[in-house]
Amino acid sequence: MYHQETMNLSLIEKAEKKPLRIQINAKFATTAENVFGVIADLDGISKYFPMVRHAITHHNSATGCAGEGSVRVCKMSAGMGDINEEIIWWNPPAGFAYRASGTMIPIRDHLGVITLTPDTQGYTRIEWRHYFETRLGPLGWMFPFMMKRMCREALVNMAASLKVSVELS
Repeated sequence: MYHQETMNLSLIEKAEKKPLRIQINAKFATTAENVFGVIADLDGISKYFPMVRHAITHHNSATGCAGEGSVRVCKMSAGMGDINEEIIWWNPPAGFAYRASGTMIPIRDHLGVITLTPDTQGYTRIEWRHYFETRLGPLGWMFPFMMKRMCREALVNMAASLKVSVELS
């Protein structure tokens, strides 16, 4: 169903050549379209992702809609400054990929990938992968552990907003 788009995503991931630092899998008791509806609301990330106080998205000027070329600016708490996320792959309802950067985060060359796969029983499997290099010494070493915890919390919060159950693995 998503073969061509998945192939393009595969090429993006191979071209990045950064180590996979975080991979989280979950299963939502709803459709991929419903899950994508939550994550596609780029300004709505503060509703489910810890430490994001507010987000504003500058959409692709050609379409005026969320998609490739959109840039989300996340205003972070705890003195982490802003994180800019540029959408580089957008395929509703299969998922999207983004590059994240910010001066106060202890990583560089980040690629985030969220993929949604419907199953035959009406569930949606979500896989959230983060590729990046660490920086800033001990904080960079700790960041993957903290980020994994925040992503897991975000998935639980997404399920709550959809009023569905979620299984984390």
